[in-house]
Amino acid sequence: MGKAVQDSVAGKRGTIRLTPVHRLNGLKNRLEERYGNLFEFATFCLVGGTGTIVDLFCVFLAHGILGFHFRLARAIAFFFAMTSNFLLNRRFTFRGARQGSFLKQYLIFCSVCSLGAGVNWVISVYLHENVEFFGRNYLLAALTGIVGGLFINFSGSKFLAFRRKRERDEG
Repeated sequence: MGKAVQDSVAGKRGTIRLTPVHRLNGLKNRLEERYGNLFEFATFCLVGGTGTIVDLFCVFLAHGILGFHFRLARAIAFFFAMTSNFLLNRRFTFRGARQGSFLKQYLIFCSVCSLGAGVNWVISVYLHENVEFFGRNYLLAALTGIVGGLFINFSGSKFLAFRRKRERDEG
């Protein structure tokens, strides 16, 4: 009986069975209420982890396999990682801002993240071209650059690209 009570909620129209997605959304809502920006930053970092995988895979493919110059490989990787991060952040991290225009948010996100990407690019290219260790380990140079752009990307995403309607009206 205890399990049945946990898996359903009584409503006006009878008992509604909760799916794992409903339970995860409920947990996410409670964590957002309790930890606020810290939870949002942690979610942003988790999404960023997937973007890091996309980024490093693209660098490996473009530079390591196809032989593109490292600078070009980084630029290609930025585009794909930025797009995947936008889609996932819009869906999971800043889902309260999804009522905004998809294209407008994407353009603002790309503009804001271009600053973070610039920091990322400068760090990774500098390390790759000037530090022997990173010259041999180009993926570590790329990863170091990714970490360098993290806080710029989070701040710009939260306060510009995915700013909630209420925040836009007050700001």
